[in-house]
Amino acid sequence: MFLWVACATWINKPFTGKLYKQIFSIRVNKLLQKLNRIEIIYKGEDVPRTFWNLLFNQRKRLRAAEINYSTDMIQPDMFNDTV
Repeated sequence: MFLWVACATWINKPFTGKLYKQIFSIRVNKLLQKLNRIEIIYKGEDVPRTFWNLLFNQRKRLRAAEINYSTDMIQPDMFNDTV
């Protein structure tokens, strides 16, 4: 809650909790689509193995989050305070 209040002060405009959720939600399907486009762009290129590992791990974590939260649009208030 503190973050969206701080953002409201920073932009000096009304910043509702609804708008905050809309802006900062993780859209799993959109991010997976983006990763697919990135893979297509760099598929024939000479990129470090680390790049492919990061892409693989990001996909894995996004899919796990989608299963864990039972939705493809994860809102900020769905996260708990533990790391």
